[in-house]
Amino acid sequence: MENKKSLAKQLSDSLRHVLVELEKLDNEAAAWLNVDKMIDIRNKVALELKGKVVNLEAIRREAFRRTLRDIGKTNDDLADHLNAIYLKHRFEDTKPYDDVLPVLKDLGNKYSLGLLSNGNSYPERTGLSGIF
Repeated sequence: MENKKSLAKQLSDSLRHVLVELEKLDNEAAAWLNVDKMIDIRNKVALELKGKVVNLEAIRREAFRRTLRDIGKTNDDLADHLNAIYLKHRFEDTKPYDDVLPVLKDLGNKYSLGLLSNGNSYPERTGLSGIF
């Protein structure tokens, strides 16, 4: 579906949407952040929660909570809102290559298809509903 470079860009783009939203809601807080800082915080949270939490959405939400805490804001509702903005763009902006759906449908006529992923694996959120 996507190579690592485009995935990294897509994650950064999703975080940019979060920053734009935060600028609207709290410009002072947004001024303390950039995409790289948010990625660093998320990576630290993921290491801390490794083996304890397996849901990447929960890790991302905790990363937003800690990001806000690190800039002096303790607002779980805002963390939830930013997480929702991130996930909205993360999934809506994921599109399979043009030839993916026809190939998967052809394969599905002959085989039972499954999906394995090391990331958020919600096919229905990325245009692959009903295939797996």
